[in-house]
Amino acid sequence: MTAVLTRARAELRARRASMIALTLLVGIGAATVMTLAAGARRTDTAYPRFARAYKAADVVVYPSFGSEFAILDFNTVARLPQVEATSVQHFFAARDSSLQVVGSDAAGGVSIDRFKILEGKAPNPNSLDEVMVAFDFARLRHLHVGSRLSVTFGVTQNKDLPPMTLRVVGVEASPGEFPPLLGSNNFGNGWIHITPALASSLTAQHVFTFKFLLVRLKHGRADYNAFNDELNALATATAGGKPQLNQSQAPQAANVQRSIHLEAVALWIVAALIALIAVLIFSQLLARQAALDATESPTLLALGMTRWQLWLAGMGRMAVIGVAAAAVGVLGGFFASTLMPVGLARNAEPSTGFSFDPLLLGLIAAGVIVMVLAVAAWPVWKSTRAIAREPARSERPSLVSRTAAAPGFSPPASTGMRLALEAGRGPTEVPVRSSMLSVVLAIVALTGALSFGSSLDHLLSTPRLYGWNWDVHVTTNNAMDNIAALKILEPDPRIADIANIDTPPVVVNDTARLDLLGLQDVKGLIQPVLVDGRAPETTGEIALGTKTIKDLHVHIGSTVTMYISAVKAIRAQFKVVGTVVIPPNSDSARLGEGAVLVGPAEQRMAPPHFTIPQPSDLFFNFAPGVNKKAVEADLRGKFGDQYTLLFPQRPTDLVNFGQVQNLPLLLAGLVALLAAATLAHTLATSIRRRRRDFAILKMLGFVPPQVRSTVAWQATTFVSVALLIGIPVGIAVGRVVWTAFATQLGTVPEPATPPVRLLLTIAGAIVLANVIAAIPAVIAGRMRPAPALRAE
Repeated sequence: MTAVLTRARAELRARRASMIALTLLVGIGAATVMTLAAGARRTDTAYPRFARAYKAADVVVYPSFGSEFAILDFNTVARLPQVEATSVQHFFAARDSSLQVVGSDAAGGVSIDRFKILEGKAPNPNSLDEVMVAFDFARLRHLHVGSRLSVTFGVTQNKDLPPMTLRVVGVEASPGEFPPLLGSNNFGNGWIHITPALASSLTAQHVFTFKFLLVRLKHGRADYNAFNDELNALATATAGGKPQLNQSQAPQAANVQRSIHLEAVALWIVAALIALIAVLIFSQLLARQAALDATESPTLLALGMTRWQLWLAGMGRMAVIGVAAAAVGVLGGFFASTLMPVGLARNAEPSTGFSFDPLLLGLIAAGVIVMVLAVAAWPVWKSTRAIAREPARSERPSLVSRTAAAPGFSPPASTGMRLALEAGRGPTEVPVRSSMLSVVLAIVALTGALSFGSSLDHLLSTPRLYGWNWDVHVTTNNAMDNIAALKILEPDPRIADIANIDTPPVVVNDTARLDLLGLQDVKGLIQPVLVDGRAPETTGEIALGTKTIKDLHVHIGSTVTMYISAVKAIRAQFKVVGTVVIPPNSDSARLGEGAVLVGPAEQRMAPPHFTIPQPSDLFFNFAPGVNKKAVEADLRGKFGDQYTLLFPQRPTDLVNFGQVQNLPLLLAGLVALLAAATLAHTLATSIRRRRRDFAILKMLGFVPPQVRSTVAWQATTFVSVALLIGIPVGIAVGRVVWTAFATQLGTVPEPATPPVRLLLTIAGAIVLANVIAAIPAVIAGRMRPAPALRAE
């Protein structure tokens, strides 16, 4: 053991510079992976921590929007046993229906739905023009502190106040205001928080307003069922059992968390890719370092040291590199933690700044040490053997040699192909296999990312795949039902299909809360997008969303029990006849969730002597061959302010955090960069280790242009073989991953392959390989044969 320690100390002093360089390289790679992995964990937990810290509301209780709904006393609601805190909010109508202008009582923003000021300050309570806006609204309207916002408030349907200029003094984030927000609740999602002084002024000017109640429950979502039962009992006692209107915030919070989770998944994927490629590259560097350190092994073996002693000394050096690199990684990950979290989660993060995740950083640091020791173990062992005479080589040329020697190839082409695919032996050995594997994996990842991105583009441009099996959704604006719209649409020959729709909140099997889609054909036929089975035809049948049917653990042919949660529970049984894809129709809905039945079936769940109100919305399809733009303009004129036309909206599950469409391309660029670095390292290593081969070629008559051509052929052959293997595998991987992703998401899995992008990838890879090879080619072309052979 004394000999091992003595040898290890001597090598540490002698190889100090190379070991420091190798330690820094591995440490930087480790720090990158730690930053991304810790950032992914921090991103994934940001919104739940934000909701707790900023006292998110659990329920919104709405007023009566018509005589058919119950009027609940908010003071009585505030005294229910499940309630922890409440805040009365005042909604003020603006001519721009995308705006949600809200004034709050003293509890709002303090004991419930607190504000996180991202920019500027809170408005002065006594100011008549200062406002604070939600961050997503500020992003969409390009607002910032100091911006001026012109708002026209409505007194009645046909009368407005003069436009009022409001001054933005703050940009905030608050629970309930994070995307995804579909804005289909007709109250808008452009949150503008006004001061008590302005609220009083608008009220005095008779601006149309109504109150709604934010409620925070003592035990969060666990109290919702009991709270909803209390509201139904209150409606029965005070309004004769009329339905009451409330909305749990749990589904919307789950949607926000899901969108942020996609960002976290993206970070995990990037971290995994970097870790994989880094391991392949560092394994080559460590193997090369072990080979360089082995120059004195024959002498030490002759002096009496055993191979095990040499191996332990070499592994000691590698252990020092691993421990030091892990320490560099931990420090780098800690200092880079200020860059995390990213995207939407950054606005939700309650405590920005430095963050230290001891569990994750410790696990990755241990992984770095194990990785360094594992990938170095065999190369160090190989380096401990004594130099023996060269083993007898096979007289039969390899397949690569025979192929390269085929007629038609020039000497530079033939030589370049052999250098690209044959590792060589002894001092001239080049890690061709590991380099090829790393480049192939990078091309697989690149091609898979491009295929995934193409499938995503196809999904976002094909509404049918995410459930839009109709052309237009007509929703009420100022009308109470869709009767007037039906009188306009039904006789119009330009409209082929019409269906009444209703979306009451229901509970299935006493566990799953979701929005039901009741479809009743008025003209022609409109059906949901079927995945399996068939659409419901009778009042005793139901089709479930692709995720709902899994969550309920039922199948086609099963029977489910369902009731409407907004009225006294009357349970009815339905037979599952199909699975469907349903587009989200509210802020709380999610792709893949929901249920569809024929409209009259809803009456089976209505309390005695209660009639389901006339639907307020409808779907319709244009007739074939009509000018859709002209029909749309004509209908907008006929509908006026009574109805709004909604067209296919992209799934918020995918686009709610901004640049999701660019994510696959960003990953593709990352892996392409890693592949380029691997190829550059391989070519540089090949030029250094094969100096004798290039010197002999020059002695045999190769001129510098031919040497440069040889290196170019080497790079072209290397990347062509990698493309030949990687592209088909990458296409298959991309299609499999997309199918799994789309199925989990709740859409129709229909993968797409991007032929143009793949052709550009092939051409770009070959061009890039030759660009990378340019400097090594020049170095090889300028090499002087005599010094190179003398050094050998």
